[in-house]
Amino acid sequence: MHEADVDLVEALRSGDEAAFARLVTRLHPRLVATARRILGSSDEAEDAAQETWRRVVRGLDAFEGRSRFDSWVFQILVNRARTARGTAALRREESLAADADRDPLDGQFDRWMQWSTQPGSWGNPEEEARAAEVLRIVGGALDTLPELQRLVVQLRDVEGQDAAETCAALGITEANQRVLLHRGRLRLREAVERGLEVAHESV
Repeated sequence: MHEADVDLVEALRSGDEAAFARLVTRLHPRLVATARRILGSSDEAEDAAQETWRRVVRGLDAFEGRSRFDSWVFQILVNRARTARGTAALRREESLAADADRDPLDGQFDRWMQWSTQPGSWGNPEEEARAAEVLRIVGGALDTLPELQRLVVQLRDVEGQDAAETCAALGITEANQRVLLHRGRLRLREAVERGLEVAHESV
C-alpha cells in the first residue's frame, strides 16, 4: 500500500467519520465531474458518485493497496457510471417529461411576487459571460471525444491523476493511456480553437 494511503485507509476502516468527511470533500466534486463525462447528465453523475461512496464504504476491507486509494475510488466510479449508462436513456426521458411540467419560476418568488431569496451579486457580467463561453467551448469539445480519450483527458488534465492512477482507474495499459491522452489532447485543442474562432467571429 502507498505510504500516503496507509493512515487514511486505517482511519476509514476504524470508522473515523471525520476522515471520511475530508475524503468526500476532497474527491466528490471530481467524481461528479468524471461521471458527467460518461453519463452526460449532472443528476445521473451525482447519483453515480453517491453510489460510488456506498461501494467504497462497503468495500474498504477489500482494498488491497495495489493502486493508490484515490485511483481505486475512481475505478469504482467509472465502473458504476458505465453500468448506469445502460439505463440512462429511460431515466433521461422521464426527467425531460418532469421538467416539461415544471414552472422554472417555482420557488423564486413569494406570494407577493417578491424574491423569496435575494439573488447574489451580478459581478462583472462581461467577464463572467466570456469565462462561461470558454468553459462551454472546452466542456463541449471534451464531450465530443471518444469515451476512453475523454476519460483519460478528464482524469489526467482535469483531475490531475498521474498515468499509473489513470491506468488503474480505467483498466488500460500505460502505452494505451499515452496514445489516448495524446490523441485526446490534439482533438480537444483543435475543437477548442474552432470553437473560439466561431465565438470570436460572432462578436
